[in-house]
Amino acid sequence: MKKVRRILCGALAALLLAGCGSGAAGEYAIVETSYPARTQKTEERVDTEELVRFSSETAEVVLPARKNAVYSPVSLYLALGMLTELADGETERQVMSLLGVSDSESLRQWTQSLWRQLYHDEKDSALWLGNAAFLNENVTFHKEPLEVLAKDYYASSYRLPMGTRAADKAIAAWLDLQTNDLLTDDTGAIRTEKRDLLRLYNTIYYKAAWQAEFFGGATAEDIFTAAD
Repeated sequence: MKKVRRILCGALAALLLAGCGSGAAGEYAIVETSYPARTQKTEERVDTEELVRFSSETAEVVLPARKNAVYSPVSLYLALGMLTELADGETERQVMSLLGVSDSESLRQWTQSLWRQLYHDEKDSALWLGNAAFLNENVTFHKEPLEVLAKDYYASSYRLPMGTRAADKAIAAWLDLQTNDLLTDDTGAIRTEKRDLLRLYNTIYYKAAWQAEFFGGATAEDIFTAAD
């Protein structure tokens, strides 16, 4: 558990994660990913055993004790997977160990398959994951890893003037587009800093409807209590 805590603290200290088209971020684009048709279905099935283990280990670290909170293990897993493509040496090895994978190619294939398996957009239901890397415009970077992010993580990459209102608005616009404007109060509060080298974001958009319309007349206000 101490190892997991150290890796998570180190990773989260190096980048900011949210929510987990380009909108206003488009003018800063380096590489933008291409999504399949959102009605396109896939029969792919992925082995989620390592994700279940990762979820269990990290939830003990991330979720505060005795407080209500929401945590998406898939979001953190994908963001850390993206981080492995942008790092090397001991950082890469530690994160790969936490993710439970031995090589980059296996991780890429797994994340791509998971993304396609989850992805759909129909009249009454939708589910898609958004990934993006925002780099400081003063940072020198190699384009090849960003192309890998676009292909295998469906992640777009952008160069921003960190610490400016323009950068804040560009990130907020991307997040708003990925979440159908459901989080505008939160995205409007984003503030970048000049020292930010990299920000990785993941969003999950989910929409579902009742199979049959719910009859409001069958309900009444009351006090909700536990079984005891």
